[in-house]
Amino acid sequence: MVSKTPAYGFDAPEFHGEFNPLFGTADRSVGTSALLSYGTRRFGGFVSVNGRRIGDVRTADGVDTHSAVTRFLGLPSTILYDVNPGTGFQQYGFASKLAYSPSDDQQITFFYQRSQQDGGKRFDQMLGGDGNLIADLRNLMLDFGYLRYVKRNVGPFDSLSLTGSYNSQREERVNQGGQGNPAGDITHQYERTSTWGTSAFLDKRVGRNNTLLFGGDFYREKINSPAFIRNPVSNAVTISRPRVPDDATFVSGGVFIQDVWEAIPTRLRITGALRYSGMSYKANGSKSPIVAGRQLWVSDSLKTSDLSGRIGAVIRATDELRFAFNYSRGFRYPSMTDLGTLGLTGDGFEVDHITAGAYGGTIGTTAASAISTGLPVAQQESEL
Repeated sequence: MVSKTPAYGFDAPEFHGEFNPLFGTADRSVGTSALLSYGTRRFGGFVSVNGRRIGDVRTADGVDTHSAVTRFLGLPSTILYDVNPGTGFQQYGFASKLAYSPSDDQQITFFYQRSQQDGGKRFDQMLGGDGNLIADLRNLMLDFGYLRYVKRNVGPFDSLSLTGSYNSQREERVNQGGQGNPAGDITHQYERTSTWGTSAFLDKRVGRNNTLLFGGDFYREKINSPAFIRNPVSNAVTISRPRVPDDATFVSGGVFIQDVWEAIPTRLRITGALRYSGMSYKANGSKSPIVAGRQLWVSDSLKTSDLSGRIGAVIRATDELRFAFNYSRGFRYPSMTDLGTLGLTGDGFEVDHITAGAYGGTIGTTAASAISTGLPVAQQESEL
């Protein structure tokens, strides 16, 4: 979970390498990874490649208690399978990281990672649970990279850090339900979410016992999500509403400050942080295809911002006894998935607040067998 850091600072150039084969019996998995690194006095870098093949996973004691044949027919899963069919997949990718110090007080770091998974399926939606015929996760891909510049002794500050990043994740969900009907419609939902981001901070040690840091970050996220339905009998294709509206955008950012103060060295440490965050979501109904004379989605937007922060202290009463105090105020704004997901999902059938309000919808008391509270449906708000 912690990325490898290139080694450099050598008197003479050095090469290093790793080769790691793997094998697992529970899923008959095989794979390997290899890494080659190079370092000089001011430059270091590595390239890593990896690949693995995961086989179908064995069930515990040979019985799958979540199986569709058990849930719906009361039969043991062993009448159909001993290993969970469709749980295998292939995964491969590479990563590269470069670090360069043009001087003793500067460093430039570049990182890029690409990973892809093929052959994935939602087994819990097929024989492993819901009994659907098709529940594919196709072309799961990740592209992630960043460029970072760090400089010590910048004016009155001890250090400066600047980072620019790019993150793109994509997948295609292909589903066929229909209670086992092979003539049932097959839905295709492609999604690619791309995010450009920047962040920066400055820090300063004030006196002997106080460290101050402040900075900010900004991210712009956009989704590309064409969707369609295919009839397997006639091969007729119909454009459908995607899970999240196509070309929806989500912008978020904030500024922050934090401080660590050794009020009484070795006896009392006080920490505090404050952040102001904001976001803006927009789905444009004018970009919606018109199907049967109706838009697949309507325009929707949300802007919100708020403060969050924390303050804490640690008191060392004796060498063996410490007292700690902490108070925090969290702020979570809705994500693009929270705001944009509509239709039949794993959480139920979701309706946007604009449509619900137009029909006089009210908030219910529970998720099932609900009784109206009389409260009108409103736009989702942030959580505190």
